[in-house]
Amino acid sequence: MECPMRLLEVISSYSAVKLVYASTSNVYGKNKEIPFHEGEKLKSPTNVYAVTKIFDEELVTLYCQYGGLQSLGLRFFTVYGPWGRPDMAGLMFAEAMVAGKPFTLYLPEANEGILQRDFTYIDDIVKGVVAALDYVPASCGETFNLAHGQSVPVSDLIR
Repeated sequence: MECPMRLLEVISSYSAVKLVYASTSNVYGKNKEIPFHEGEKLKSPTNVYAVTKIFDEELVTLYCQYGGLQSLGLRFFTVYGPWGRPDMAGLMFAEAMVAGKPFTLYLPEANEGILQRDFTYIDDIVKGVVAALDYVPASCGETFNLAHGQSVPVSDLIR
């Protein structure tokens, strides 16, 4: 948490700089309402990564409110494509299938429904980031979800 604070200190020392930063759909945690909306209260994170991203978003908002730093947060949803992260489910499932090895599928807890994800192709994320560079935020703490916009059952991905 020290790194974002130091980065914000350096950035805020320059005038006319806008910060466009990456966040994650993990900030929505156990929120039940689908689709997720940027304005919803982030109150139920499920892992440490999500907590740190919520902290980052709140910290950036403070630097905007009290220091005038123009900023825009982008929440990425399950990004896939060339040069993807090796720890993402799609790549791990595909590698296991090609090698003929079993893999672990973590299912939701009882009564939590079907495991679904909004898979977003990397080129769409890049387009969103580039568009964000020209966008003028309407308010401090403004964020956008960058997603495909349709959740897919993970079982469909495996098939």
